Amino acid sequence: MRRIGFTGPSGFLGTQFQKSFEGKYDLLPLSVRYTDSKVNLEGVEAIIHFAGLAHQKERQNPEKYFQANYALTKSLADQAINQSVRQFIFISTVKVFGDAPSPLSLETEPKFESPDPYGESKLKAENYLNALNSDMGINIIRIPLVYGAGVKANMLNLIKLCDSIMPLPFAKIRNKRSLLYSKNLMAFLEYSIENMSIGTFHLSDMPAISTSELVRAIRTSLNRSPNLFALPVMIQWVIKKLQPHKFDKLFGNLELNVEASFKMLNYSNPYSFEEGVDEMTTWYLKQKNESID
Repeated sequence: MRRIGFTGPSGFLGTQFQKSFEGKYDLLPLSVRYTDSKVNLEGVEAIIHFAGLAHQKERQNPEKYFQANYALTKSLADQAINQSVRQFIFISTVKVFGDAPSPLSLETEPKFESPDPYGESKLKAENYLNALNSDMGINIIRIPLVYGAGVKANMLNLIKLCDSIMPLPFAKIRNKRSLLYSKNLMAFLEYSIENMSIGTFHLSDMPAISTSELVRAIRTSLNRSPNLFALPVMIQWVIKKLQPHKFDKLFGNLELNVEASFKMLNYSNPYSFEEGVDEMTTWYLKQKNESID
């Protein structure tokens, strides 16, 4: 059985990875909380590096992002080389492009008009990995927001909102935002491990969807009426002026172009957006009912 190391075992993606491949691979959870953390990688063929610091609600010292996303990645990759690991898979993010306009392709140049320590620290980690001169294969996977059973944070809050009976102000939003079903990510990781994929790739569900489509799909899967209305243009303008970050999440585009990546690998996602939403809401309703009981 092939030995695969992975970081972030208690996080959403690490948990999904362990559930998906327990029994198929010999899984080794790795703890790399500090740059001087030493890991024993004896017999490990590949490492999946999930762990990192994502955007936080509370303002963080920018240095914390570079410590978690760059310095720890550098430390782990260096140890992997020294211990003859064959493949290093780095889970990166669409945020490495900063303020560059969508759609975002493999040729798109990052553009940070405003500071974004999360995206910049992930990009710095990518650049370090790509500059390594070793026999270890580097596989960088840029992903958007991941959803599925066990999801947390903003997506879980959106499900709870959709589960209410109140009308929601998400009609007629025609933006394009990429999402990724967790099982599609797991399938891509399995493909990458089995084929020793090397290079930088984009991964998301296809096609990108609008905020309106996402909310409508969640409500439908919850057996609720969509019950959506459109915000007046004036209110949208006020939100954009006072809360530009929130406005961008609701009305802005964030589309990851994956066609070139899929063509290079002769790969396609095995699961649909609808399957992902149904699994996510089924999990949510189960958790909700168990908490009531």
